Amino acid sequence: MKIPPYIFVGGHIIDVELVKTDRCKDFGVFDHWYRKIKINIDDTKEDVQAEAFLHEIVEAINTIYELDLDHKTLNILSEVLFQIIRRNGLDFRDPIYPLKTALKVS
Repeated sequence: MKIPPYIFVGGHIIDVELVKTDRCKDFGVFDHWYRKIKINIDDTKEDVQAEAFLHEIVEAINTIYELDLDHKTLNILSEVLFQIIRRNGLDFRDPIYPLKTALKVS
């Protein structure tokens, strides 16, 4: 996946940095203070990087909106979302059918 240099979460701009670091470190981290996601790209496969990116986005949402999700729940949520999106080739950028049709009420 193409990881962008920044993302928007609510009214916040979250910078994204790709870093090369020791393998024993985390695959990714969200720094709430600096509003930054760091993804480890050193010796990690593309799917690991992509899942780590999604995981850190969920971490950012959890922190910014004070959802208070425990880390186990956050891990499960990000892994399952990643699997569903990746396995089904989902792309949310374009509607499947025109919006007018989707909102039509009988």
